[in-house]
Amino acid sequence: MPGKRLGIVARVSTDEQEETGYSLADQVDKGRHLAALHGYVVDESCIYSGEESGALPLGERPIIQRVLADARAGRFDVVCFTKIDRMARKLKYMLELWDAFDKAGVAVHVIAESIDTSTPTGRFMRNVLGSIAELERDTILERTMAGRKKKLRNGELYLCKPMYGYTYIKQDKARKIPGRVVINQEQVPYVRRMIEQRARGYSWQRIALELTAERVPTLHGNPTWSHASVRSVVMNPAYKGEGLFGRRRSAPTEKSRRARRWVTDPDQLIKLAYPPIVTPELWDAANAVTGRQFPRRTTLDRYLLRGGLVFCGEHDRYMHGSTNQRGVRTYQCCRTLPNGRMTTHRCPGPALDEAVWASVMAFLADPERGLANAIRLADEAAARVEELEAKRAALQRTYAALDDEAAALLRLARRGTIPERRIDASMREVEEQQAAIRDELATLEAQQTLTREDLPRADRVIEVCQHMARGALYATPEEKRELLDMLGVRVTMRGLDYTITGSVPDMAMAGTLERTNGDVLLQMSSVLSVSGWRSLM
Repeated sequence: MPGKRLGIVARVSTDEQEETGYSLADQVDKGRHLAALHGYVVDESCIYSGEESGALPLGERPIIQRVLADARAGRFDVVCFTKIDRMARKLKYMLELWDAFDKAGVAVHVIAESIDTSTPTGRFMRNVLGSIAELERDTILERTMAGRKKKLRNGELYLCKPMYGYTYIKQDKARKIPGRVVINQEQVPYVRRMIEQRARGYSWQRIALELTAERVPTLHGNPTWSHASVRSVVMNPAYKGEGLFGRRRSAPTEKSRRARRWVTDPDQLIKLAYPPIVTPELWDAANAVTGRQFPRRTTLDRYLLRGGLVFCGEHDRYMHGSTNQRGVRTYQCCRTLPNGRMTTHRCPGPALDEAVWASVMAFLADPERGLANAIRLADEAAARVEELEAKRAALQRTYAALDDEAAALLRLARRGTIPERRIDASMREVEEQQAAIRDELATLEAQQTLTREDLPRADRVIEVCQHMARGALYATPEEKRELLDMLGVRVTMRGLDYTITGSVPDMAMAGTLERTNGDVLLQMSSVLSVSGWRSLM
C-alpha cells in the first residue's frame, strides 16, 4: 500500500536571504528527509519553491496560491515547511493558511519546531511561535531602517527605488567599500533633454512622443513613454543634486494592508546629495512651466527672444530679459560661484534681437537656402507620413495573421491532436511576437503624430518665404515671434558669440556682438543697437 503523498514548500524573501542560510535546495532536501523518515511519497510536481515575501496576504502570494489549489484538488495528503516563519511572517496570515489546509484535509508538518497541531499543546506552541516570527520580522525591519538612516546621515547614498539616469553600485562588504550612486551615462542625455525641453515649454505629451518615436527605452526597458513617466523625471529634484529620504512612510489600513503616507515633518526627513545632472536654475525653469508655455512678465517689443529662446552655452542655463535702472535691456543668466558669491553673464538684449531677426530673414530670403529647404522639409514630411502608414499597415496585417495562428492552435488543442507542451510553447512564441509588434506600432504611431504636426509648420514656412518681400520688414513683434517659434529657432550664447539653429534643414548661423562707443553710434544710426553694442555678421 503506497504511503501518504507529501507536498514540500520552500520559500525565501530575497536572493540575499537564500545566500545567507535559507537555501531553497536545503529546504527541499529537509522535506525529502522527512518523507524518508515517515514513508511519505514525494511527487516532483508537488515541490513548490521560489522567492516570495512572507509578509504579504495569502491572496498576493502566487506560490502559496498554487499550494492551496493543489491541496483542495487532493494532490497531496501532507505538506511540510522547514520552519514556521517559512509559512508566513504574520500570525494572522499563518493562522489563515493553517485553517485553509485543515479545510482541505491536509496535515501540516513544521520540521524545525516539530509542531503537531492535533493536540492543544501543539496548537498553543504554533500560536506562540507564530507571534515570535512576526516579532522577529518587525525587529529586523526596525533595525535595518535605523542602520540605513545612520549610513545616510554619514554621507552614504543609495537609491530608494530605481531612478532613470542613475545606477546603484552595491556595497562590497569584503573590501569594505560602501554602496554608491553613479550617473548612468547612457540615460543622462535623455534626462537633460527632457528637462531642457520642458523648460522651453514643451508639453509632457510632446516629450513622451519624441522619446517613443526614437525608441528610447524607459527605466524598465519599455519602448513606450507616457506623459506621467516624463513628468516623474522632470519633477524629481534628485537631478539637480537634491533629495530627501523618508518622504513617505508605510502605515496599516483597515483592510490589513499597508499604504504609503506622506511625511510632512522636516525633522523626520534626511537630506541627500545626488550627483547632479542639470543645474538648479535649469531644473527650476522646467518646473516653473505651467499650462501656459512661459510666464509672460515682459512684452515682445522689449524682449523678442524671451521665454527660452536664448540659452547660455557657457553656464548651462536659459537667459532671461532684465532692465537695469538706466533702462539698459540685456539677456542674462545668474549663477553661484564656489565661494558663494553670485555672478551674472549678460549680453545686450536689443542687439541680439536685431541680429537674430536679421539672420533669420537673410536665411529665408535666399531662394537657394530658405525656400528650397522649406520645400524640402515639407516634401520629406509628406513622404515620411506615407512611409510610416505603409509600415503600420504591414504590421497590422502581420498581427492579424498571428491572431489567426493562435486561433488555429486553440482548435488543435481542443481536438487533442497536438501535445499540451507544444501548444504552450507555440502560444508563448505567438504572444512574444505580438508583444513586439505592439511596441513597434506604438513607435510608429508616435512618429506619425510628430510628422503630421510638422506638415502644417513646413507649409507655413513656405508661405512666409514666398511673401518675404512684402511683409518681413514691417512685421509686428508678435508676428516675428510666431515665425521664430514656427522655425524652432534657438540661440546659444558663449560670451558675446551667438549661434542660431532651427528645425529647418541647414539653418545654422553664427555671429558676434561687439561693444562699441555707444554714445556716438546711437546718434549716427538707428540700425545699431542701444547700450553700445552692435552685431558683426
